[in-house]
Amino acid sequence: EPPSKAKPFFFFHLRKSGGSAFRPAIAAAALRLQLAFLVACLEDVGGGTNNLVNMLVGNDKARSCNLYTLDFLPGISKSKDPKFEKANELSVVAAHLYYDSIPFLLSIAFEKNSHATIEHRGYNFNYMDHQPFSCIIMVRDPIDQFLSCYQERLEPAIGRKASELPLETLENVLTGYTEMSNPHGCTNEIARFISPSYLNDEQVNRGQLSREAIQETKRRISQCTITDVTQRHDDTLRIVQHWHPWLAEDYLGQNTGHHAHIPNASVRKELTPEALELIAQHTSLDRELYDFAMLRFEQEVEAINMNTNMNDANGIA
Repeated sequence: EPPSKAKPFFFFHLRKSGGSAFRPAIAAAALRLQLAFLVACLEDVGGGTNNLVNMLVGNDKARSCNLYTLDFLPGISKSKDPKFEKANELSVVAAHLYYDSIPFLLSIAFEKNSHATIEHRGYNFNYMDHQPFSCIIMVRDPIDQFLSCYQERLEPAIGRKASELPLETLENVLTGYTEMSNPHGCTNEIARFISPSYLNDEQVNRGQLSREAIQETKRRISQCTITDVTQRHDDTLRIVQHWHPWLAEDYLGQNTGHHAHIPNASVRKELTPEALELIAQHTSLDRELYDFAMLRFEQEVEAINMNTNMNDANGIA
């Protein structure tokens, strides 16, 4: 079923995972279904007051592309400004979004439901017997993700390719780039956006999540559909078509293919074994989370295969 105010959809766009080519399809589907939506970097796609990014920032692309939280929702949901008339109807969200931003939106959806308990930035939700939202997380191999993020976000500031960095400098980039006036760093992206660390970038960059936090992150991953467009593009298309049919028409129509801007394995070949080992060491947190997510991905693919085989056996087209 399509998203709605009562059951919104979230795309948790982890940086450098291939999600930039996915967001236009999400916006197109929301436009087609006349849903209120907030899709980062797509302030100019139309939709009138349904396009909350445009209502928030106008045509300011820089602000549109840097929506990491939904902390502004309490203000605009109570605003009497007509441009925010659809804020309480928000049904589709796609951005570099921290998981812990979503409770307020869910509290809007369930404000008249006495059975639902919403704790803002809390981790113990009581949603009766069903999950009141759907979501997609697009993941990528942690080493490839770091290298791609470094190439786009950090290399211009540092002025050197990752392969040219002394090991000491590379380790500082991996663990403490927030100290160099960068708001995030490029390490452990699944943990950064999905874990309960919420904006604690130093903790994420150093991989210092407790086992309880890691288990909570895995629980959150299990709530969502997992996709990997960089290594499993065709299966990702099948997964979207099967689990999110409201979105499939627009996503399949893009024929996105593999993304030219995503560095391939040749980037790894430029690095010394010592450098690769250092990156692997400092992305080990996300390696655990990525491996867990890909187990769920394989379960999704297997479920589709079983469904297809069953339909074939029953003569269902």
